[in-house]
Amino acid sequence: MNGISTSEAPAIPHSAEQIMTQRKIEHFGQVIPIEDVEKIFGMADSITRMPCGCRFENTGLANQRYCFGLGVDVEHMLGQYPDSSASLEVLGKEDALRLIRKFDEEGLMHSVWTGVSPYIIGVCNCDGDCGAYRGYIRNRGLPTFFHAEYVCQVDPDQCNGCKECMSQCQFGAQFYSSAQRKMTISPELCFGCGVCRATCPQNAISLVARAESREAANIWFRA
Repeated sequence: MNGISTSEAPAIPHSAEQIMTQRKIEHFGQVIPIEDVEKIFGMADSITRMPCGCRFENTGLANQRYCFGLGVDVEHMLGQYPDSSASLEVLGKEDALRLIRKFDEEGLMHSVWTGVSPYIIGVCNCDGDCGAYRGYIRNRGLPTFFHAEYVCQVDPDQCNGCKECMSQCQFGAQFYSSAQRKMTISPELCFGCGVCRATCPQNAISLVARAESREAANIWFRA
């Protein structure tokens, strides 16, 4: 083994607990609403839009730019080397936010990711083509990201039962009552992405802190 004895080789995680521990150290995400994306972009010194590897792997389509790499320029050196970013799609904060708002309206779930925790490396905008979403939610595998710090709730006095929000939810958390002609959101199933709000014509959906929800306060992974 290239001169490395079996006893010296790094241990390969096998159990679910070991895999989860390793993921949380190396590369893990958390769902965030658009308000938190705006805060994160506000702290970043550089935002680089990149092609999504998940989309390429799952659809065969290249150059699907749904990923945003983030950097913090502690030494303020970015402006000294403009040629180094010539081949990258480096965005200003307003352009980046404009794209995020467009993705929000399309129903893409936003998530923030670490490289080696706790260092943030990027923000992604995911749907069923996302490898992390597909493996965790669709295929019911081990978690790759936490729920958001929030859950969504419907104001029944504002809701007119149009069901527009159901098309936005990627987690199956929204339900329609034919008798009441109203929508409800299950706090136990809600990941708190908040994208359902973008399509509600009545502005009937809002975010509340997860810690304030009796049903969802301690739920950080899929129920």
